[in-house]
Amino acid sequence: MVDSTGDFHGYSCPRPWFVLRVETGHELSASTHLSSREIEHYTPTYTQRRKYAHTRAELIPRALFPGYIFARFPIHLKSLTLDTPYVYDLLTFDRRPASIDDEEITRVRRLVSTGPPTPWSKLIVGSQVVVKVGSMAGMQGVVAQINGDCHFVVNVVMLGRAVSVKITDPEMLEAA
Repeated sequence: MVDSTGDFHGYSCPRPWFVLRVETGHELSASTHLSSREIEHYTPTYTQRRKYAHTRAELIPRALFPGYIFARFPIHLKSLTLDTPYVYDLLTFDRRPASIDDEEITRVRRLVSTGPPTPWSKLIVGSQVVVKVGSMAGMQGVVAQINGDCHFVVNVVMLGRAVSVKITDPEMLEAA
């Protein structure tokens, strides 16, 4: 069993922060299950006002990063964490679990605690991006706004032309 310091049966274990991929819309349920397993985690939230009728409105907590939860655990307890309901994967880079510095978690915590946070897409018009998944994986392009929608634009320099596709999932892109 792991205690609050990260010790496992008397052996000290490093406890980096990892990113868990969870079922979108079920981040708060996954957080509850992680708590019941005594797995340290952080799910930053914001409050969304939802109208149900002309006069009735309700404030609902939502995950600031839909589909993701930060968790801190010794990597040898990965299977215990991934067996948690609504948790389906650990974010990896080059097939290795991607850890996050404590400073990044601290920055997010400070930002959330200073006032009501607002989700913000990392896609900024004009930014260079790379497609992470799908048939266009590895392609580089630019983010553009066309008729109010975000688009991925690829320039064909020799022809002096460009081609764009509408971005339906901003998570498929990353900064170049």
